[in-house]
Formats: sequence, C-alpha cells, structure tokens
Amino acid sequence: MKKVALLLLENLLFSATITHGQPVRIAYLQSDIHQLPCWVALEKGFFEKEGVKVEVAGIFKAGPELMSAFAAGALDMGYVGVAPATTAVANKTVKVVVLAQVNTEGSAIVVRKEGKVQSIPELVGSCSWTRDRSGFSLP
Repeated sequence: MKKVALLLLENLLFSATITHGQPVRIAYLQSDIHQLPCWVALEKGFFEKEGVKVEVAGIFKAGPELMSAFAAGALDMGYVGVAPATTAVANKTVKVVVLAQVNTEGSAIVVRKEGKVQSIPELVGSCSWTRDRSGFSLP
C-alpha cells in the first residue's frame, strides 16, 4: 500500500510539471553516490523514455545549500538527506516532503581497523565531534 501511495504521489509531482511542458528541475550533492540511480537514469535516458523532461538545475556541496535552492523556487526535486529537509521545514523556509528513501545505510561511523577504538562505547571520551555544513565530523 505504501508503494502505491508513493507512486501516486510521484506521478502527481511529475504530472504537474509535464503537463506544462516544463522540465523537472532536479539537484543532487556532489561527491555523494546516494543519487546513483538518478545518474543512471539520466545517462541511459530513462526519464525521456517515460516522457519526462529533466534538467539538472544544481549540484550542491551540502544539503542546506540544496534546500536554499528549493526555498528560492529553483528546484522541483532533489536528492538530499532527511536532516536538511526536516530542518528547512521546521524553520518554515520551504515546504517539501520526502518522496522516497534513496538509500538505507549510506552513512556510517568508521574507525581505523587496528585503532584504539573498536566499538561504540569506546568512542566516549576518545574524540570530539564538530558540526560542519553537511553533518558531523571529527576535527
């Protein structure tokens, strides 16, 4: 049932743009492979085969920048993390919805294979985290 609702919502999104003959303006993050299916669809012409005109309207360094483009009215669809989208909606800067989950396990905490930290509890007190433009990272 969820898949059917998702497909209906997706069809409505594209139909609104297609009926006016305008391309669907999409964006994604650079140096991120979560949007790999989009790249394949663009390269193989899958959108065109379905009668959908697509325009890559932006390639951004971080989610908040992509969300700013939504707020400016420059995008119809974007591949972006849920956190930047949720923050933008909470701050009432833009009205968007998550249409589909693109990946299920794209982010991870990684440590050196032979390093001193080998489990989550061992992280406590061993490092500090900083907030950057795209999430949290080690200084």
